[in-house]
Amino acid sequence: MSDPSTQSPQPSGVDQSFLPYPYQRLTRSGQISAVNEAWVSVLGYEADDVCGETFREYVHSADREDFRSAFDRFITGERSSPIELDIRHADGHPVTVTLDICIERNDGGVFENAHCQFTEIDPASRFGSLSTTGGDTDEGFSATEERLKLAIEGAKLGIWDWDMEADEVLRDELLANMLGYSPEEMGDQLDDWERLVHSDGKQRHDEALAEHVSKGTDFYQCDYRMKTKSGDYKWVRTMGTVVEWDDEGEPQRAVGIHLDIDDQKRNQLKLARRTDQLEALNRVVRHDIRNDMNVLHMWAQELDDHIEESGEQALEQILASAGHILELTDVAREFVESLGIDEGVDLKPVDLKAHLEKELAKQRETYPHADFEIGGSLPDVTVRANEMISSVFRNLLVNAVEHNDSSSPTVAVEATVREDTVAVVVADDGPGIAPPLRAEIFGRGAKSVTGGTGIGLYLVETLVENYGGTIRVTGRNEWEDSHGQLLPRGADTTGAVFVVELPLADAVR
Repeated sequence: MSDPSTQSPQPSGVDQSFLPYPYQRLTRSGQISAVNEAWVSVLGYEADDVCGETFREYVHSADREDFRSAFDRFITGERSSPIELDIRHADGHPVTVTLDICIERNDGGVFENAHCQFTEIDPASRFGSLSTTGGDTDEGFSATEERLKLAIEGAKLGIWDWDMEADEVLRDELLANMLGYSPEEMGDQLDDWERLVHSDGKQRHDEALAEHVSKGTDFYQCDYRMKTKSGDYKWVRTMGTVVEWDDEGEPQRAVGIHLDIDDQKRNQLKLARRTDQLEALNRVVRHDIRNDMNVLHMWAQELDDHIEESGEQALEQILASAGHILELTDVAREFVESLGIDEGVDLKPVDLKAHLEKELAKQRETYPHADFEIGGSLPDVTVRANEMISSVFRNLLVNAVEHNDSSSPTVAVEATVREDTVAVVVADDGPGIAPPLRAEIFGRGAKSVTGGTGIGLYLVETLVENYGGTIRVTGRNEWEDSHGQLLPRGADTTGAVFVVELPLADAVR
């Protein structure tokens, strides 16, 4: 096994921003694209001021060419040993560091990022500090140490140093206080940690450490629960690294941090439970309720030829209500499915015309008393979406009919291609939506103008926004005054116009 002290910092799976060691990310040309809090604390610059700047300009002039040459050799794979150089502090004095670099490449071997870490640590300091050359004063050293301490406290970090041969662990006060103990109560033996860590967490920690040792990666990381002084359990994240090895390659010393992630982890677990509950509800709605309503709707239709005239209106109400409940089960299913779109569901080029025509045909069959018109011809374009785009058009078409008090509603659909987008317009001759209500009509749980649940329009907006598009509603008169006639003008020219604008697939870079 190679000695990790000569290895470069690996980015895989570790959030470098929390590390107590100064870290920076560089582009191929040497520009700084990210730094962490420790880097800011040690060198005195603001992160926003240095990101985008060339790191070479912060290197002491005498070391710049050496850095440039070494950096190029790292990129080409000719060099793997750290670089010693002086970096200019914000106050002007040089700070001598050993800079370790790891080159991140894509699957094709092409350069993506350079991950850099200052690895020269002063062994005389409990927590470690960068050694500096002439010009560094005790006052400057104290200020740097104070900034680093404040950064560690602000990030809720606790530092540990583990003698793996003696099983003794040096823990700082922040780590003990994180769990409600004093350092004395926390203890300095590995056994003291083992009595506090949850059993399943200890197994995860040991497995992560074993993988770190066997593969020689620079860091390991895992999350687990630890028992607090009050008897509760708190979630923490451990990140550590083996820093000393014996001649046989066995680990002798490890250092690292504990990060308080209790609030974050509990929120994640709560969200996971709610997701499971939603999925359970979704299954009930999709299967149990929908199956029973299908049976009810079918038997109600069978009664059509056997009902007397006095009961026809009641039967129509039963059929309408059953149909509406079936419609709601579709919306509920689509709503639950939409929740995961912004969590990794891939978007792809989708045929807009095919989905529009499919939904128009379906609604013509569902609402034979309604008239669905197409303005002009629908364009043959693809948009960046997924198969749930049908839900957008279905809900808008259904909304235009269901919330129309006419015995024969008319709905007009047209689509216009613009430079990078396509605008789909759905207009109706219903009662319209008053201007004060238009800003709220897409809100979760907002009531429609005729008393519906409003979840369909909330789903529409959620999907459209996840596709990178926009949706708005206006009055029919307002739209036709500026864009031309959509529907035949009768005595009543009220109505609502929904405009959905979606990015064209070939316009997305």
